[in-house]
Amino acid sequence: MLSLLWDLMMAFGRASNLGFGGGPAVVPLIQIEVVERYHWMTNSEFTDALAVGNALPGPIATKLAAYVGYQEAGWLGAIVANIGVILPTALAVVLLARFLMKYSKSPALQGMLKGVRPVVVVLIAQTA
Repeated sequence: MLSLLWDLMMAFGRASNLGFGGGPAVVPLIQIEVVERYHWMTNSEFTDALAVGNALPGPIATKLAAYVGYQEAGWLGAIVANIGVILPTALAVVLLARFLMKYSKSPALQGMLKGVRPVVVVLIAQTA
């Protein structure tokens, strides 16, 4: 059971942290982990889970993690799989925030942030 929980956490941790671009970019990586690497589901079962997950509100990665985790190891599996999705990113945000707070007065960091601002404005304007 412990090995299964570890595999759930690692599979969803890999998929969510290697995917760049949000939920739609993570889905193929989750499919590789769930269907091809660990054989927890068939392609057909994964497609059904994805369809149900897309019909529900919220991020698709956490919904798929909860579903697969629950199917494989019950509620504990759902929790562990979601920890694999959420924890690495949350830790990265905390560490980045500490870095930004520590060096917030640095002229080099101020210059980098000034360079990023126009890009953020353009990205926001394109989505509006």
